[in-house]
Amino acid sequence: HQVVYTTLPAPSGQNPVRTTVMQNSGLRQINPQNSGVTVRVPQTTAYVVNSGLTLGSGTPQLTVHHRPPPVHSEPLRPVHPAPLPEAQQPSRLPPEAANHSLPQKPHLKLARVQSQNGIVLSWSVLEVDRSCASVDSYHLYAYHEDPSATVPSQWKKIGEVKALPLPMACTLTQFVSGSKYYFAVRAKDIYGRFGLFCDPQSTDVIASQSS
Repeated sequence: HQVVYTTLPAPSGQNPVRTTVMQNSGLRQINPQNSGVTVRVPQTTAYVVNSGLTLGSGTPQLTVHHRPPPVHSEPLRPVHPAPLPEAQQPSRLPPEAANHSLPQKPHLKLARVQSQNGIVLSWSVLEVDRSCASVDSYHLYAYHEDPSATVPSQWKKIGEVKALPLPMACTLTQFVSGSKYYFAVRAKDIYGRFGLFCDPQSTDVIASQSS
């Protein structure tokens, strides 16, 4: 390749701009006097490298803005309820634990107690599995849905009751009126192993009317 240096005329008060033009060897000279004659120059490549100076007030300037268009979207709302907490299984188990299955998944139902502004949780199993180990206790969890929250809250353990013959039930009180609550129960066997949570159940707490 040959390098040709050219100097562009600059307006008064500015230094001339130096432009480098690199042409390949296949570039042919065109006589400006041959008007009306079209000359095809195959495989001709020209690279122009500007020195970065302004080419005068009469030269158009190109400004590139690489900015994504603004996206107008509503803030994401938290999904209720949040995922249930993971169960921590014991690190060591007696050999006989291998002969028994994990506790069964409970089936939970909710009922309202208007006089106490409370909620009754009752649970059982759909069909007793004799291969499971004896249940030691049941662990109760609650989740409070806050409509104004931007992030979901967490499940909280609200109680642990010793296992009795099913079905079992307990009553919960002292809830925030006008709120929605979710509940879940899981069993823990005599070896310290947890079974699956029941399907969470929810209810709205409405303030009782005083007479």
